[in-house]
Amino acid sequence: MLAGLFAAHGVFFGRCKEPDKHNPRGYFEHPAIPGLRARDVPGWPALWWDALEADGWDGEEPWGIKHATTRWRWFRQLKPTLIVMTKRPEADVIASLRRTGWKLNPERVVRNYKRRLKRIKREADRPIVTVFTPALIQGDYSQVVPAFDALGVAFDPAIADAWIEPGIWNRRVTP
Repeated sequence: MLAGLFAAHGVFFGRCKEPDKHNPRGYFEHPAIPGLRARDVPGWPALWWDALEADGWDGEEPWGIKHATTRWRWFRQLKPTLIVMTKRPEADVIASLRRTGWKLNPERVVRNYKRRLKRIKREADRPIVTVFTPALIQGDYSQVVPAFDALGVAFDPAIADAWIEPGIWNRRVTP
């Protein structure tokens, strides 16, 4: 949801994984990313810039990349302007993983994720903006505006209202 909000405001993500029944708005993840590991890819991060250009990036507009915390050491080499982290209630994350048929133990995934977030916060040399997604779904955009400001992208609440359909995202929010 959050990556799509940035894309709706003109942040370039390149080719993205298509929507499906689990995420009808799309994933905003480049299809090449899941199978890559930095140590296995000679020439990284130049390959990323080449992929963005091949996808139509003009080299000027802000770009974004959505990735898992497991790939932090790889993606920090891209020297992003800022890092945007999402935060959801643990129960929602676990329920989402179970709903989508995640093969690993969801509780273990959440524990590992929290450990990696601490490492990223410790190692990051860029600003970090944390967005609590349930607040975003409820129309509180105050947490995300600083990220748009840092990218030099004007945040438009009307675009956010059109993108964030509570009927889609509320099923992921714990009451």
